[in-house]
Amino acid sequence: MANIPTIALLALAGGSCAAAMPNSPTSSSISGAPGPTGTSYPSGFEIKKSWGHLSPYDDARHFGVEKGFPVECELSQVHVLHRHAQRYPTSWPTDGGGMEDFGYKVGNYSKRNPEKKVGSGPLAFINEWEYILGENLLLPSGAATEATAGALFWSEYGRLLYRAGKGDAIYDPSMNTFPNGTQRPKPIFRTTSYPRILESARWWLSGFFGNTGANSSYTSYDLVSIPEEENFNNTLSSTSTCTNGSSSGDYSAERFVPTFTKAALKRLQQHFPDDFNLTSNDVYAMLNMCPYEYATLGRSSFCAIFTQQEWTDFEYSLDMSFYGNFGFGAPSGRAQGISEI
Repeated sequence: MANIPTIALLALAGGSCAAAMPNSPTSSSISGAPGPTGTSYPSGFEIKKSWGHLSPYDDARHFGVEKGFPVECELSQVHVLHRHAQRYPTSWPTDGGGMEDFGYKVGNYSKRNPEKKVGSGPLAFINEWEYILGENLLLPSGAATEATAGALFWSEYGRLLYRAGKGDAIYDPSMNTFPNGTQRPKPIFRTTSYPRILESARWWLSGFFGNTGANSSYTSYDLVSIPEEENFNNTLSSTSTCTNGSSSGDYSAERFVPTFTKAALKRLQQHFPDDFNLTSNDVYAMLNMCPYEYATLGRSSFCAIFTQQEWTDFEYSLDMSFYGNFGFGAPSGRAQGISEI
């Protein structure tokens, strides 16, 4: 089952006209690096927008809410709920487990048939390809995404929250005062003990607090790490707390895979040896390889072998998974989000 714990970051400072501002989660794939673009499709279709939760972060443009604050306002409180950034896949069959199986299948076929090519035509790159992804760890690109997100949040909200003066580029503990000038307690931030979540929080905070000296900003805040353990009341990781939660979304996605990959399976099988036995799960693994290799390496040859409709269906399969596991399609979906609100 997909694991989607979040990082809750809270900073307080005195002032008037209190405001609570949410910050959308970052993604699990890097933006800005060379990679798949809409130029591959006559319609201008952008592949990266069809990777579901693995897509690069993009601001929502449909809420009609403008950024910024009235000039007469001063922030007294800011809340941000943030996801981990780019990471290695999990071991779940429709995620890293399936990709690892496909990588083993390719490698094993090559060993057993050294005189044969595994892929031909558009899949000729597979002859030199090797599965190199790890599991669950935050990627360097993810660390950079978190630090950038933290720095941007400082620029947009932190400066106003802490009443940074002219020439103040980064946070300084002297800013953390009540309106009467007395010192406030250090800001408190919460995260979970899961490694990629904990590291995401630390990198976000390094960006927010202007951590130009490596670990120097650790003294500027308190970071509370909540254990992700079974039967432990972790308000940021409902999958550990709600042990009777549903995984129906994953199973719905698994049932959908053979349906939407049918055409791709027939098309791609022509470029494998007859005895390779390509399956719908292999095709789904190849779809997953695109965003994960893009996040890890900045590019992936798997991105160019699927149609626009197949990418749209891929995104739908991910939506099915999250809807059934954590959203309104899950019996405990509403309860899982209460703690974060």
